[in-house]
Amino acid sequence: MISRLRPLALAQLAVGGGVAVSGAAPARCLLCCRSVRLLSTARPKAEPAPASSPEPIQRPKSRPPLAAPSATAGRAAPFPLSDPAAGLTDQAQRQPLKHQWLPVDRDLASPGAYLALAKSRLTLLVVATAAAGYAMAPGPVDPLTLAACLAGTAAVSASANSVNQLLEMPYDAQMSRTRARPLVTGRVSPATAASFAAVSGIGGVALLASLASPVSAGIAAANHLLYCAAYTPAKRRTVTNTAIGAVVGALPPLIGWSSATGGSLDVGALLLGLLMFHWQFPHFHALSWSLRDDYSRAGYCMASVLQPARCRRSAMANSIMFSAVCYCLPLSGVTSWFFLVDILPFNLALLYFAAAFYWRGDSNSGRRLFKFTLVNLPIVFVLMLISRTPDSERERAKQDSARDSGQHHQFGFWRF
Repeated sequence: MISRLRPLALAQLAVGGGVAVSGAAPARCLLCCRSVRLLSTARPKAEPAPASSPEPIQRPKSRPPLAAPSATAGRAAPFPLSDPAAGLTDQAQRQPLKHQWLPVDRDLASPGAYLALAKSRLTLLVVATAAAGYAMAPGPVDPLTLAACLAGTAAVSASANSVNQLLEMPYDAQMSRTRARPLVTGRVSPATAASFAAVSGIGGVALLASLASPVSAGIAAANHLLYCAAYTPAKRRTVTNTAIGAVVGALPPLIGWSSATGGSLDVGALLLGLLMFHWQFPHFHALSWSLRDDYSRAGYCMASVLQPARCRRSAMANSIMFSAVCYCLPLSGVTSWFFLVDILPFNLALLYFAAAFYWRGDSNSGRRLFKFTLVNLPIVFVLMLISRTPDSERERAKQDSARDSGQHHQFGFWRF
């Protein structure tokens, strides 16, 4: 036994800092045995683990306590928030979980959330063009009709913009330009946005039909449908979505004109619509040129992303058409001939910025063209109001035209 313990005793003494042991004397072997007994008591040797599979981890018998509902609770979670690593028992997993209320940064009573949902700046532009159509139409100004026209147009525009954000909410979250919208950030729930769109849309059309004219209400309803059902899905399918959106932007002046005239439209209303139609191409193409990365990331089919040469050509061509429509306004009797002189420097500036964007095709030229279109449109409307033909002269011109047409033979659309 002593001979078997000697190597282990020697090793333990050498590690523990004891004296070197040599030889096979009985006294020293006895000392070694006592040292081994003391060391084995002070440092128990760990037994090796059995070769069998380890024991399964015992799961807790009770569920961990859930967090208390917050005082600023916003909505119930659509699914239970449980940690898969918590190790719940099978019985606890089978038990139905109660709704857990999560704090959500949502302020449904904030007017700013609804203004952002309605795209207040875009709605303001739509209302301004409708007001321009009302002001340029022949006839006296009725304050009640004008107020109903503007309020109804604003309500329908807000409804269309809300539906647009509902349909594009997953894609708005991918764009830096739109990721702060109320539906993306959770300030407004989809149900609230849908209710707001329904109330404002139905209310706006009803207001136009009752206090403005049924024609105005019909144009507004058709424009709402065109924006939501045609333009919004077309943005992800074809580059011609810009043309569809231009038609949407061309109809608000017709709403104002038909409200002022009791439902009649003539050449002047169509020219105002054409003016807005051609204005939107340089405006939007210049804007989308600086946002190509965002539109590409979100998967929108924009000409600036897929067909950049066509985007620049369209901006240049429609700038020329915008100037040409301005020169047609005096021919139709909407404005006087002084309008041509007043509008000339601004049209030349528009053509200059559009040509710079066409030849250079960089972000700086695009931003300059976009900013100028924002300034040019209000200037054009103000100059049109200054040069507006009085109603008496329009009536006299209509009578002269009717008298002249009676002296000629009429065959279809041709007069000779």
